[in-house]
Amino acid sequence: MTDRLGGQCIMKKFILVFLWVIGGICTVFSQGITKNEVVAMRDKTAKPRTALVEADENLKNAIQEENNPLIAKYLLEYVHYQLLISQDSFPSLIRFAEHLRESSTDSVQRAVLSSIEAQMIFDYYEDTRGVLENGVPTDVAPDLVKIDEWDRAAFVRKISDLLQSSVKPAEILHKTSTQIYKEALDTDKDWEILTPTMLDFLAYRAIDIYEGLLSNPVLPLILEEPLLKELNMPAADFVNYPYFPEKYQLRHQVIAVYQLLLRFSDPGSPSYLMADLKRLKFLQDNNSGVEYPQKLENLLNVYKDSPYSVEIAIDLLDYYSRIWNTSPETKAYLVKLSDRLISRFPEYPRLDCLKSERDQLTAYSFNLNMGQVLYPGETHTLSFEYKNIKQLYLTLYRTEGNDSILQFTDTLHLNDTLSLADRTGKCVLPALNNGEYFLRFFSEEKADLGKIGFYVSRIYAATLAPTEKETLVILTDSKSGKPLSGIPVKLFRSDSEDSYVNTVKADRLGLVRLGEKDTVMYFKPEMKNDVYYPLQNLRYGYWSGDADTEREMISLFTDRSVYRPGQTLYFSGIDYRVGEKVGTVVPDGRYTVVLSAQGKDIARRTVQGDSFGSFTGSFVLPSDMVNGYCRIRVEGRNESLSVQVSEYKRPTFRVLFEPVKDAVSLGQVVSVNGKVISFSGVPVSGADVSYTVQRLANSWWRNKGEQIAQGELFTGEDGEFTLRFVARKSDKDALKTGTFYRFRIDVNVTSANGETQSQSYWVTVGESPLSVQMEVPKMIDKNAPNPVKFRITNMAGMPVSVKCKYILYSMYGLENPISKHDIISADSLKVRMQVEEKSFVSDNIPALGSWKKLPSGIYRLVLQVTDTNGKLVIRNADFALYSMQDKKPPIKTYEWVPEDLYQVSDGESVDVIYGTSIKQAYVLYNLYDGFRLVDSRRVKISDKNYRFPVLYKPEYGDRLKLFVSFVKEGCSYNSVINIHRKKPDMKLSITTFTFRDRTVPGSQESWSFTVKDASGKPVSARFMTEMFDASLNEIMPHDWSFRPVYNPIDYGLFLRDIGG
Repeated sequence: MTDRLGGQCIMKKFILVFLWVIGGICTVFSQGITKNEVVAMRDKTAKPRTALVEADENLKNAIQEENNPLIAKYLLEYVHYQLLISQDSFPSLIRFAEHLRESSTDSVQRAVLSSIEAQMIFDYYEDTRGVLENGVPTDVAPDLVKIDEWDRAAFVRKISDLLQSSVKPAEILHKTSTQIYKEALDTDKDWEILTPTMLDFLAYRAIDIYEGLLSNPVLPLILEEPLLKELNMPAADFVNYPYFPEKYQLRHQVIAVYQLLLRFSDPGSPSYLMADLKRLKFLQDNNSGVEYPQKLENLLNVYKDSPYSVEIAIDLLDYYSRIWNTSPETKAYLVKLSDRLISRFPEYPRLDCLKSERDQLTAYSFNLNMGQVLYPGETHTLSFEYKNIKQLYLTLYRTEGNDSILQFTDTLHLNDTLSLADRTGKCVLPALNNGEYFLRFFSEEKADLGKIGFYVSRIYAATLAPTEKETLVILTDSKSGKPLSGIPVKLFRSDSEDSYVNTVKADRLGLVRLGEKDTVMYFKPEMKNDVYYPLQNLRYGYWSGDADTEREMISLFTDRSVYRPGQTLYFSGIDYRVGEKVGTVVPDGRYTVVLSAQGKDIARRTVQGDSFGSFTGSFVLPSDMVNGYCRIRVEGRNESLSVQVSEYKRPTFRVLFEPVKDAVSLGQVVSVNGKVISFSGVPVSGADVSYTVQRLANSWWRNKGEQIAQGELFTGEDGEFTLRFVARKSDKDALKTGTFYRFRIDVNVTSANGETQSQSYWVTVGESPLSVQMEVPKMIDKNAPNPVKFRITNMAGMPVSVKCKYILYSMYGLENPISKHDIISADSLKVRMQVEEKSFVSDNIPALGSWKKLPSGIYRLVLQVTDTNGKLVIRNADFALYSMQDKKPPIKTYEWVPEDLYQVSDGESVDVIYGTSIKQAYVLYNLYDGFRLVDSRRVKISDKNYRFPVLYKPEYGDRLKLFVSFVKEGCSYNSVINIHRKKPDMKLSITTFTFRDRTVPGSQESWSFTVKDASGKPVSARFMTEMFDASLNEIMPHDWSFRPVYNPIDYGLFLRDIGG
């Protein structure tokens, strides 16, 4: 009756039984095929030619006897065995299936064959969609003979056409029982109840295939419109809703099929309810569900006396199981609902599915997180999460060889009978000696909640490995962080102690340097009376260590991004070399440029480069070239560039919008001004403008819009138009504060000659009409220019004039140290005193003055703005004010890194500042030049800033990395500070000397420019310019990308301990 998948019950799919083979992969498209049928088909598959002859004979007999069910059955067998013999026969097979469909005079048979043909083409599409980048244009009817040349859109069009044909004779299909096709279909009791007619059967097949298309990246034929909230209306209203979606709007076509099912199903029948449930679920999954759980609750009230209410409850529990923050009250209600239905309808076939959903709510859970190594001689408090556990039994064992010796037991009375929500608890382990241990946990029913092993040792070990050729083992005391100098470290080939290689000793800094990846992969440090630290992976880095310090590259350019067949494609290129110590063009090269399309070379040109490394040429595109993409590349090089080929129609005008200048808030009228002009700058008057306005939640998460306005108007003599709408707040957000939305205005403009162009414009509107932003870094150097910036505009980013004030407070320090990654929490800070205040107007924001006289510490900056509605808008930010001359960190922190990037010239020395508020921190300093470790040292720091002197030697590469770390109380703290070689400014400044932005067609124009280097001296340079019709940018945006900058591999430095 039901299947299990990932712990959830799922409905059987209602699809034809047949075995389909594409690309050597065999898939059974039925979840109910009998064992004997599978065995029989496997036996025949072993001898496909013999089976093909039998299937061919059966198919001929069925056609002669006009036995439509058997025609469907034996057609599928014939296709299956033919494809086992030859995959290349698919085009002829699909043409044969189409011939059978078109020659049939029986409406039901034609519908079934349409469904089969759609499934065949869909499966072929699934197997080949990875190479369907080019193909026939989508506005041409797909030719089955050339199906291997179709693009994605052609597949979507053909499949969708067939699916719509498969349910078109709805009246006749509704009157045809699935029992008639029993020989070709796999049926069981549930299936017959839920799909009693051929309309039900074929409709669900169509939905399955549509959803298959939607689950993959298809090329849309029409911009997929969002599903409207009106589609969530009750089924009784939905069946009469005037709904006529575009032909290839796939999501809308799915909803249209559900509407068809509901229209032909009897209200109150199981098939009617299942269609309605699936419709609502589809809308919910496509971000168009409105109050989905409430819709299910309403259905529960309607079907409260029907056993089919179990199906509604299953969907309701499934919905809440996917909501991570479902409240305990809701869970308790769902358990009560499930218990009531289980008791009332004990014989319902799918009751086990409801029981499974209920059990997930009431099941107990337990999760303990602890380190793999604990420090000896100290008690340890462990935290855990649990649910629905009354008592917890804990037992602690020490492992001695093959024996387990009981050390400790404890019983925790949690008294949680059915909370349905995760809780947190704690248990305390006694002080333990060095050794290997494990914990076991049981619930009150003696159910085994799990076993976790750990070790007790004072050793802390970690690896630092930038490359696969070398790794550094760091050894310290886990509590104090003091380096473990001279301790032995055993090396192994694998994670078995039988693979022992040899033993080495840590140096005075507690370091072991290894470079034998091929022979050593694991290590194990040992000390006297402390030999229990576990075997640990050396964790080599991923880079080879062979630094790529110089690269030769070619940048390619074309004069546009879209061409018609037969047009001339002009290209150019620049050959250059970049590296750590080089940046120059490659002069006087000779290049073979190749034009290709659909994986085939079409033409090639050999061109000569000049003294500036540049070259130019052209190709005439073939006049019969297929729409799609073509590519140019330089033979023997990796670089290439793609452009589009299309029989495009150039637009004659465009739609422009002016930024919204008014400061508007929710509930007020928004006026949006637009202008329609030709590409020569002439206004388009009298054009028809239709528009819609959608409201979208301002969220990073994908969401569908809700249409709130629409209208029509005309452009004036100046080509301008103004549309207005009220930026209303959503009813569901009525009680929320601080709400704001994005409103999308979609405009379609049709000129007098019938040309239509579309454009979209976004407006953000909130409860406040202003956007108030502060740019305040978390750390501010008091001796540098003040970096704080205020930005006060309307929601469209346009300037406004309102009264403002900022106030600066000094704060009391933190009680406990924080991580360098932690944000200073406002809740943990208290104001010490106000130190500065200033009023201003937003259209004249003053530059903030110097704070160099203020003592280092934590400060809070508050910005107060009175908006155009008279309401006060407040923004605040906390930051640490410091000086590079500070003796200690300005805040309590484990690590203080005021600067993480230093620019240094060759031969220059720089003091890198690193501080900590911790007492007696044994800080390790490792300096890397690329992949090479060039210096290591340790210093002992206690609540102060330390200056690490670094001399930038000429033999160093462009970038150094300083890795600084220490260990305290079992935790490691580390930072990477970058030191880069200072390079001369290579930027060029280009100034227009003469230029005209308007010219007469057919005339010649001359423009002149001056080019100077960073010091202001003129330079000799090669210019590459292009000119193209701006209207082409509306079809395919065009831009050049040229960035001749060397970017060395940023290999990263990561400290990996036993936890990863």
